[in-house]
Amino acid sequence: MTKRIAKRMLIRVIEFLIFSFILYAAKNVDTQAAAFDTVAEEAQLTAEGQESKTFAEELEEYLETVIHAMAEVSEGIEQAEEFAENIGLLGETGEAGGTCEDTGIALDEDFFGQIEDVTAEVFSYYNEADDIMQQEIDEAVREILSKIPAGASDRDKVRIIHDELCRRVTYDSLQMSTYRKEIYGALVCRRAVSAGYSKAFAYLCYCAGVPCRVAYGETNAWNVVMLNGEWAYCIDVTWDDTDLFDANGKEYIAYDNFLVTKEDLEKNGPEHVALAEYDFCTGWFDEEVGFWERNSYKMSSFTYDGVFRAFQTQFGLGRTLLEVRFDNDAAYQAACRALTENNMEMIWDILYGIGQVDGYEYVQWYCDDATRTFQVYLDYAA
Repeated sequence: MTKRIAKRMLIRVIEFLIFSFILYAAKNVDTQAAAFDTVAEEAQLTAEGQESKTFAEELEEYLETVIHAMAEVSEGIEQAEEFAENIGLLGETGEAGGTCEDTGIALDEDFFGQIEDVTAEVFSYYNEADDIMQQEIDEAVREILSKIPAGASDRDKVRIIHDELCRRVTYDSLQMSTYRKEIYGALVCRRAVSAGYSKAFAYLCYCAGVPCRVAYGETNAWNVVMLNGEWAYCIDVTWDDTDLFDANGKEYIAYDNFLVTKEDLEKNGPEHVALAEYDFCTGWFDEEVGFWERNSYKMSSFTYDGVFRAFQTQFGLGRTLLEVRFDNDAAYQAACRALTENNMEMIWDILYGIGQVDGYEYVQWYCDDATRTFQVYLDYAA
């Protein structure tokens, strides 16, 4: 029996329960009405002068019984509908489909199947889900992939997908979205946790023709993509999605965890150590493909000219989060010290040298010791 049939049967059971509640109510109302008629007849036969206090008490009692029965029916219907919504069977219109309403109840990660390896020739992650949900997912996929120009390389494809997910999705820090661990949560509800981000990224890569897998650690999930025939390039969209914006409403998108080595990713902490069965990153890493190495954003020594060129290139690409990374502690510490001393004198000098400092209200810097990355956040004046 497929999951779709099981879901349909569950809907029918819920409908039967609601119908049974209604019948129960009708039966109670009829019973209490008949009892009311009996009391009325007895009241008419009461001897003249006898007090009618008993009749009033009986009437009040039966009315309370009827009201209680109706309340039970109403509560039962609400519980049935709430149960259906919590497991994603009813949409906002009451029809089969997904709902982005917060329930706090997350579906199991394997509710609609697993997605560790999506390189199969025919693949639809939601092939067991409602057609309405699949249509909503497909629409989001078309919208995101339309940003990829014709003839784009696989490397450019994954960068565009990475950036679009960062812009589109908000991390569900309250853990309330029902589909936070699923593709539907990331692409349609636009709220997810790492499992939702990484599954959505893998699905988009699959649709764009780029082999991609989801890797799981104890408390985190990320992706490994195949480029130039090697499973060697790690991407963690969740950690690169800052959910921070400059004064113009433009989101800061980080590349701390984009096309990096397994070793560089693990520097973030134990969250990025893959469980044995999900350790896909075993290929040879080509520095001409890696984000930091290819763009000369990763350096072995600190020099003013090196940082200047990196920031100038990034700013020319429209970035307002400027970053440089170092492959050793000595160079990294020298950069953090030189760039920030004397009220960020060197940073301001670089920005003036770029020629685009006018219009900024303030600049914020950050030293990430885990990855040896120095960052500058440019905040446009409102």
